[in-house]
Amino acid sequence: MQYIKGVSVIAALSLMAGGALAVTKTFNGSVSGDWGTAANWTPSGVPTSADDVIIDAGGVAISVTTDAAARSLVLRRALTLSGQNRMRIFGGGMELQGGTFTIAGGSFGPFGIIFVGGSQQISSSTGNGLIRFVPGQNSISATDCALTIGPGVTIRSAGATGAISIDPSSTLQVLGTIEAASGNITIDGTLLNYNGTQNSLTGGTWLLRGSNINLPAGASVLNIGASTTISFGGGALNGIGNVSANLGTLEFVNGQDRTFAPSGNPGVGTFQNGGTIKLDSGSILTITGNFRTLPNSVIDLTMTGSDVNVQQSRILINGEAQLNNVGRLRVRYNGFLPPDCGTIFQVLTHTSRVAGFGVYESVPAEATANLLFGEVTNTRVQVTGACESENTCDDIDFNNNGVFPEDQDVIDFFTVLAGGTCQ
Repeated sequence: MQYIKGVSVIAALSLMAGGALAVTKTFNGSVSGDWGTAANWTPSGVPTSADDVIIDAGGVAISVTTDAAARSLVLRRALTLSGQNRMRIFGGGMELQGGTFTIAGGSFGPFGIIFVGGSQQISSSTGNGLIRFVPGQNSISATDCALTIGPGVTIRSAGATGAISIDPSSTLQVLGTIEAASGNITIDGTLLNYNGTQNSLTGGTWLLRGSNINLPAGASVLNIGASTTISFGGGALNGIGNVSANLGTLEFVNGQDRTFAPSGNPGVGTFQNGGTIKLDSGSILTITGNFRTLPNSVIDLTMTGSDVNVQQSRILINGEAQLNNVGRLRVRYNGFLPPDCGTIFQVLTHTSRVAGFGVYESVPAEATANLLFGEVTNTRVQVTGACESENTCDDIDFNNNGVFPEDQDVIDFFTVLAGGTCQ
């Protein structure tokens, strides 16, 4: 990655030149949506590096087609930075209050959004702040700056490759969301979320939605810390290693399958879950070793479909499962039409099991009338309850004995036709 050299000197000169005239500039759009038109601002004049800029909701979308600057920026409507241009923020940070900032058609290095100097934050008081990378090679960078991507802020690739480039004098902390939706996102520089001594990633939400997130070179994440969500939905988190512990949330959506080798050697080591593991329907997590749950941990599995086409999620363990007796096993049923009572679904497979989950939760608690679900021996889920289907015939093998046709099926057919029940 390239970095802007001498930008701190430029910042200092700009502040010295404009400091006495620093004002709050509000975009009025009286002429057009062009940032670079003086009459579009109140008071009149294109903002400088010393000015606090406010762009209120409503009105035309704003285009930045030349280099632009501000001390701080509050954004409440759409703004697009296009071409090989820069938006420099000198010390005051950026507040996204419902406005989307789009970086379009730029190039890596000295173009895109540049945060210069001080401790700055990209924040969102509304909780829906969004910066998008759209076609091109686009970047957010920091120089001489401790940059934080705050809660409620999402940095998303949308048809582009993106980079968050942190120069050697700067740091990055992610408390919000990095989402690789279409195009990879690469983080280059010092990421405070990553602890190289403990090989841990702590904080932030990392969404893989078809593309990759590349952590800084040399990162090897073996432990997922608290307040951290990694959601696998296509694509890879490059920098994640042989994960052996989770205190945050590991999520697998869109039928994603993943394998963790806790020690790096199949069949050896123990994966410890002290947080939440969530698998949607059809997803499978394989542990090539032992599996241990810690107190108050959660395993959240989803089953969907019908009684003849069940899509269920599972955890496959080729070693021992040590289950904490105050852990939770939560099984969700979405549009699920269960078969007869007594049917058993295997949700965890393992060579042996020690203890059981302290709390079993079925969502919803009663999937259909008179049908209940519960955990049974060896980490299976069994359909129970006062099931009407226990006393009814199916549409082929009336007495449900696996043999058809036979004399009893014919008898049952006429019995049911007359309003009776199967024998």
